[in-house]
This record gives sequence, structure tokens and C-alpha cells, in this order.
Amino acid sequence: MFEEDEREAKIVEKEEARQERQLALDYEATFNTPHGERVFNDIIAQCMVFAEIMTGNSWTYHNTGKRAIGLWIMEKRYMANFEMTKEKNRLEREKEEREKKKKK
Repeated sequence: MFEEDEREAKIVEKEEARQERQLALDYEATFNTPHGERVFNDIIAQCMVFAEIMTGNSWTYHNTGKRAIGLWIMEKRYMANFEMTKEKNRLEREKEEREKKKKK
């Protein structure tokens, strides 16, 4: 029973990792075009990421929420680039290892 639960957990973990990689690809495809860059910049501006959010009244809370979403989108976009770089490096290492094995 324990081994079966462990196998199931690994399957779920792999699926979650696959979905995360796909989402990273989606963010990259969406924002790494001229159109996507303009949309990204507009979203960040609307979310007040680089603007003063303190108003001295209850609008501060509203602005803080907007800013949190903007920061989240920024993180997703830049983590997508980071994840893609990691994946590229992993594939290159695997290719080098295969080539070394062939030479032996």
C-alpha cells in the first residue's frame, strides 16, 4: 500500500512539473513577442508595480493588491525564462553525455 501511494505521489509530482513547464512555455510565447511585450508593459503599469501605492487612505489596500498581481505576473514571466534556460542546459548536458558515450 505504501509503495502504491508513493508511486501515485511521483506520478502526480511529474504531472505538476509538466504543467509548470508548459505554463512557463506559455508565458514565454505570450510575452516574448513585440505585441506581448507591449501588453506586459501595460499590465505592469496598470498594476502600479513601479509607482507609489501609498495614498494615506483605503486606496492603499486596493493599490497593494494590484501591485501584488503585477509582481506575480513579472515573477512568472522571468521564472519562465529561467526555467527555459535550465531546461536548455539540461538537454545540452544530456547531449554531451551521449556524445561522450559514443566516443568510448
